[in-house]
Amino acid sequence: MSHDCEYYNGNNDCYFGRKIHIGTVNKLDTMEKYIEAWPLKVVQFQEKYNGVIFVDAMCGPGEYVYTDKKTQKEKTIQGTSLRVYNILSKYRKNPKMQKAYLMINDHNEQAIKCQKCRIERESKKYYPQKVVVHYSQRDVSEYIEQIIQALSAKSDCHILFFYDPFKVDIRWAALEKLFRRNIDVRNRIDLIITHFHQNDPSRAIPRGIKDPQKRARYEQTYEMQLEAIENNLKNLTGYERSKWFRDRMVEIMCRRLSIKPDQVAYAPIFNSRDSSVYDIVFFSNSKRAKDLFKSTIYKTINEHYKSVAKSKPESENHQQLSLDLGDIEELTPKEEFNKDIDRYYSVSYFARYIAERFSGKKGISKDTLESFLFNHPFIPSQGIKVELDNTLKNDYQVKITQKRGEGKRYHFPEA
Repeated sequence: MSHDCEYYNGNNDCYFGRKIHIGTVNKLDTMEKYIEAWPLKVVQFQEKYNGVIFVDAMCGPGEYVYTDKKTQKEKTIQGTSLRVYNILSKYRKNPKMQKAYLMINDHNEQAIKCQKCRIERESKKYYPQKVVVHYSQRDVSEYIEQIIQALSAKSDCHILFFYDPFKVDIRWAALEKLFRRNIDVRNRIDLIITHFHQNDPSRAIPRGIKDPQKRARYEQTYEMQLEAIENNLKNLTGYERSKWFRDRMVEIMCRRLSIKPDQVAYAPIFNSRDSSVYDIVFFSNSKRAKDLFKSTIYKTINEHYKSVAKSKPESENHQQLSLDLGDIEELTPKEEFNKDIDRYYSVSYFARYIAERFSGKKGISKDTLESFLFNHPFIPSQGIKVELDNTLKNDYQVKITQKRGEGKRYHFPEA
């Protein structure tokens, strides 16, 4: 692979060539699909906004290297901020998109040099330049506090704040200031936190961490002593560990940032062995934004894993996993849903869940069902309606009626 970078120094400290695994590639691709859908939805359906601001608080170097296990060939993979720059540059041609800002930060000076180099390279594709890029090299806590005033001044722009730590490092105190100090900023901001699970072997909690800085990061992120974290993880499966970390993080997120649970959505990201290694956790004041996130992520990941599944031999099926479904008790596992990929991204499983959730209830209105889906943390209400109705009727004997003046009604048999 050629090293077309003026900062390349050919050693392990160089940011060019930093390698990532398939879980990170899937996360980047999935995020790109949502970010492609986000800006125009904002300016088209919310008249108070003339533009958007994307904040990447922990941006990294902008490009990475992924080695394809089948071909053993290396591929250059763009990071989130570089993809966002290209997306916003294209959307600035739309007359409703009057402003577009990309604000990127990393504590590492070399990462910011790499970002500048790569964005300048991409900028040659677009003339005139209409995306305003702000670079910063600060500790993330300092950066968040620094930009609150700048975000407040751009009151006609919607904000998507992307917090993507490479290690366990969530600065709740800084995020709390962002959400509590200025009500105008809070009302205009959507937040995405990528949270990697501790069954990822390269980042799993080693017992008895001796490095005081690493220990402090874990305890700060999960607001719990390391020994207590380890005790909670005893005898848990990989899936159960992921669930524990997710539940803990979302609980802290809601409490510290004054967020309601029904304002949160999440999307698990999987590796090549169908084990979940990331959650993309999303917050918005807008239920429509939340549903756009769920619908976009569902479509992207569902299509991706359907294509992957076709290429996998039957012998690659993995152990059966359980799935948490919010406040509703988990359903008894069935053989046809033996992987959590199926449960998060399968209309067949959504239908089964809904049939058991509404078991024996008659005359459930379309609005009631849609409200249920709107509030759910990962089942979308868009893009699945026809398939969902057909599956409910054919597989679970749900009777769907529609009378004049009454609207669509669902009649669920006893499960």
